[in-house]
Amino acid sequence: MGKTQAKKTEARESRMKALPRSERLAKMASIKKKEGRVLDASEKHALKMTTEYGEIMRLWEKLRTLSDPNGDQTQIALKLKKKNERREQRRQANSKRKTFAAAEGDDDEDEDEDDDDEETTTAQKTSSTTATTAAKSEEGVRTVDRFEYKHPMINDLLKIITPQFASAVKTPRVSRVIQSMIKYGSTAHLDKLIALLATDFGAFCSDAFAHFVVCALIRHAPHHQYRKILGMLVPIVPSIVSHKFGMQVMHAAYTSRLCSALDRNLLILGVFKDSVSVMKHWRGYPVLEDIVSKELDHQKRLLQRLFDLSDKLVSLKEAIELPFVQRLVYAFLRHGTKHEITELCVTIKPQLSLLCETREGSVLASLAFSLLEPRARKEALRLIGERLSEFAVGKYSAPVVARLFDLVYDAQLLHKYIAAGIEAEMVNVINSPYGFLILVHLLTPNESRRERVMHPGWKEHNLYSTGNPNWNTHEWLDVEYKKETVEICSKPAARSHLNVLPALVQKFLELIRDATVVAKLNKTHVALIARELLNCVENEPSYQAVLKVLPSDVTLLQSVLPNKDQKRLRGEDGEEKVETDGAATKKHRTEEATPKRARPEAVATPAGKATPKAAASSAAKATPKSVAKAAASPVPTKASPAPKAERTVSEVLNMDDDAPVERNARKPVAPSREVSAAVVTPVRSAKKAKSVTPTSLKKK
Repeated sequence: MGKTQAKKTEARESRMKALPRSERLAKMASIKKKEGRVLDASEKHALKMTTEYGEIMRLWEKLRTLSDPNGDQTQIALKLKKKNERREQRRQANSKRKTFAAAEGDDDEDEDEDDDDEETTTAQKTSSTTATTAAKSEEGVRTVDRFEYKHPMINDLLKIITPQFASAVKTPRVSRVIQSMIKYGSTAHLDKLIALLATDFGAFCSDAFAHFVVCALIRHAPHHQYRKILGMLVPIVPSIVSHKFGMQVMHAAYTSRLCSALDRNLLILGVFKDSVSVMKHWRGYPVLEDIVSKELDHQKRLLQRLFDLSDKLVSLKEAIELPFVQRLVYAFLRHGTKHEITELCVTIKPQLSLLCETREGSVLASLAFSLLEPRARKEALRLIGERLSEFAVGKYSAPVVARLFDLVYDAQLLHKYIAAGIEAEMVNVINSPYGFLILVHLLTPNESRRERVMHPGWKEHNLYSTGNPNWNTHEWLDVEYKKETVEICSKPAARSHLNVLPALVQKFLELIRDATVVAKLNKTHVALIARELLNCVENEPSYQAVLKVLPSDVTLLQSVLPNKDQKRLRGEDGEEKVETDGAATKKHRTEEATPKRARPEAVATPAGKATPKAAASSAAKATPKSVAKAAASPVPTKASPAPKAERTVSEVLNMDDDAPVERNARKPVAPSREVSAAVVTPVRSAKKAKSVTPTSLKKK
């Protein structure tokens, strides 16, 4: 008797239950497909995994999850221990260098001690460099052999993917598989993938999924392979620079750690659709800004191409955040034509706050804001004011905030959006290595002093100073491509600075007057701000009239001056000065009388008197001019000791800041033989004659 259909179904189910689930689903799916029945989702997936795609997915899972079979836990622990030791050595070397630098800045030491310090510091640097080199060499060896156990699976994947690479790389799953192969593969594997991509590199760079493979290859490839990719990328720049996915490839190549300055210039010049051999004949090659300004024969064509591209890139979503796009737009704003520049500035205005966060974007933001009409600046000010706490302390955004103080002459807008935020965040601004330069910029109109304090990169923002006559001008081309200079701001920048400085200065004085707050501030930044404030009050009459710094404030500012200025004060003043440095208190005395060797021979005399021998020698050396001066100004018989007075601003700042600090400033020059028996009474200036009483007389 034959089997019924029910018995056949039961027998099939019993056989299926004996198989694993994946195989059972695949077997059931194949039977249903032959019989023309409908498959559910799990069966479709099981059937799909029986193809080459399924094999690729299984190998990919192994590639990602496989661990080193030869990995020894003891060796891993030893490597980790060595890594921690090297890190501790670098930390100790850095801390010792900082300690020696601080000691050199605070104390006056002999030359022998300085030589010892230099030798110690050099030895520390050498040991640190040796440790770093050894670590790099070990790291390089580990990197080469780190994923060697995964290479057989990559070979199997290459065998399956290579025949259908052109279509498989454009699928989402296989694209991710190839990215993992690039991450774990060897240089030979990367060479094979580069050869496969070279067949149609432009199409792969413009594809939604294949461009991720190209970006991964740029990110993981070593230097010689990066040069190959760059050689394939430069000719196709015109076709991918404004593409939605191609610009991501441009961004990956432009921001790569292997991309040199020449490579970046070549990528930028590739937008003009000219070969490199042609571009080499352009004047100003390879810098785009120099070519546009010097190559007058091609200027119109280049500027037209640059404007069309900039206008298209600015309108694309998130494209303005890419550094190479910011550089292209900045080049046109610097050397372009009037009407097109105005149009671009209006388009960029809503995105100015995003531009302040990058190196290329911060310069573009400063220039675009300056070229906006005064009525159109309010919206940009509001956007920047909303994130002022971030921008005031940022590396690239701080000079943009400083530039706003030059351009915004409306006192109400400037205080509402910028000055009030700076005053509220004064502690963070002072502690920031870039934010405190905003206050220095406001307090230092003199160009010679700015060069010693300001960051060199801030010059690109065209900040105001007395030595910069072009801070308020911009040069563009008119309709006939002739240069035209226009005025950016109708009011002087000093006026805007004086509108906000009184409140900021009073806030600064309030902070350094509070002992609990000043302990949290950066001492170096506070000292530099105080020095520039004292110099500004002393040498700038307009600032002095507005700031109205009181004598008590001057004394407070002198107490936080830099160590270099404190040494100069001690070197010029003969009186005792108690200097507090942290918890320790040191008493310094500059003895400007006779040196130590001449003291036993010296005869102690009251202040203001001289011995007969010294008087005779001085009379013999007197010139007619000095005799006439002495007759005109009678010498008092006895000089009464002047009371200790607070140092004025002129005493602090009447010296040359560039003069090196001599380490023997407290050791006066030995007197001549004729007056060796007398006590020398030094006079600092004709206006301030001050006698010094010897130590021996004080003891008596």
